[in-house]
Amino acid sequence: MANFIISAMEDSALALGHCTIGLVLLDLGYSFGDRPIVSNKTLKYLVQNSNKILFVHYSCQSFTDKNQELSPRITSIAALFNNGRILKSFSIHYTAEILHIDRDDIEKNYNAIENVMLSDFFKFAESQYDYIWLHWNMVNINYGFEALEHRYKVLTGNDAYKISEESKYNLSKLILNKYGKDCVDDPKMYNLMDLNGGVHRDFLSGADEVRAFENKDYLKMHKSTMCKVYWFPYIFNLLIKNKVKTNKYNLNLILDRIFEKPLIKIFSLIAMMVTIITGVVVFCDFLVKRISK
Repeated sequence: MANFIISAMEDSALALGHCTIGLVLLDLGYSFGDRPIVSNKTLKYLVQNSNKILFVHYSCQSFTDKNQELSPRITSIAALFNNGRILKSFSIHYTAEILHIDRDDIEKNYNAIENVMLSDFFKFAESQYDYIWLHWNMVNINYGFEALEHRYKVLTGNDAYKISEESKYNLSKLILNKYGKDCVDDPKMYNLMDLNGGVHRDFLSGADEVRAFENKDYLKMHKSTMCKVYWFPYIFNLLIKNKVKTNKYNLNLILDRIFEKPLIKIFSLIAMMVTIITGVVVFCDFLVKRISK
């Protein structure tokens, strides 16, 4: 009896091994329809909850600007719903206009304006408590959600609404995890944008933002923030379809490219079906032989 069980387990494992060869082709992230099947669990979760995604980005005073070693002032925040049609923006110059503060008087009233702007943002964030926030390296006190919370605390004396850590996903990290940390040169956002859709005319580099802040060109900074956040859904869509263009290739990327070909997809589907059928036949044949003995 023991030998029977061991033999059954061995043959079953063989059959399942055949099945696995075909099934693993699907689990690698290749689709047989218009919508991709992504193997990464995080990407799967984001695809399944894509109607609850908000893309967010912000601009601020330079970390090394003449701010007397204080936390950088925030100039604008943009939050884009994944449908790409609704953008919520929060900016110094528009908030100043609402408060009837002239452009030339923004600097001396900056704290009061930033206070209102951040208050409006965190009220919005709280109203979207069940949303997923996709961002670009907003990960610490220097640049991130924590930096926004800190500025709010400095200006109001109160704690800001906290977006849960489980709701934050770093789009940059998702791309680099899939394609490799050296898939493009630094600055990575600029180079990825250049390869995927092109660099928007309103895009500002870090150095450009420093100059814009010094020149009190807050509108230019806000337009840069918006063009970046509008690009996020585009690159995210390419990511889940395995179609992000990079300068350097790794093995995973090469496999992705190979398995995107229609003939390979058809072969993979056929291989999966054949291995499943073969496994079932082998297992049934084994049981018939054992029973007949």
